[in-house]
Amino acid sequence: MDRFTRDRLSPTTALASTSTASDPLFGRKYDLLERKIRAGFVFALVCIGMVGIVPFFSVAQLQKETAQIARSYAAVARAESLLSCITEAQNGYRAFALTGDESYLGPSDQASQNAALDVQRIRSLLLNDAEQQKRLSAIGTLIDAQLAFGSKVITARRQGGLE
Repeated sequence: MDRFTRDRLSPTTALASTSTASDPLFGRKYDLLERKIRAGFVFALVCIGMVGIVPFFSVAQLQKETAQIARSYAAVARAESLLSCITEAQNGYRAFALTGDESYLGPSDQASQNAALDVQRIRSLLLNDAEQQKRLSAIGTLIDAQLAFGSKVITARRQGGLE
């Protein structure tokens, strides 16, 4: 290529034409540069993919933890209801023991039934927690003992009065 033709071409075309003609390593350098650019694009795509994937798994974990917290709050609410039922049952059989009035036993019996339901509901909320299941079993045993004591008090009052 003569100088006159080279001057009329654009600078990049002239550079490419002179480089390829005079430099046999230009092809290898160009291939290396092209590979580096492609590797950079692949790396950028991987990074963008990670930016999308990491939050997805974080949100999934957050949803699991939120569900666990909701079950915990529900279990606490049921435990409070259970305590209220047991207290109401105790008040009913104590009032009957003192007065002999059978009207106190209706709410007491209903509270005893509700307590059993609350224990079952709490147990279903705590299916995945073995330690809490053990504690609930221990509490269930104590509740049964308390309700059995109440039944004995009621039976004793009916049979013998206040003496």
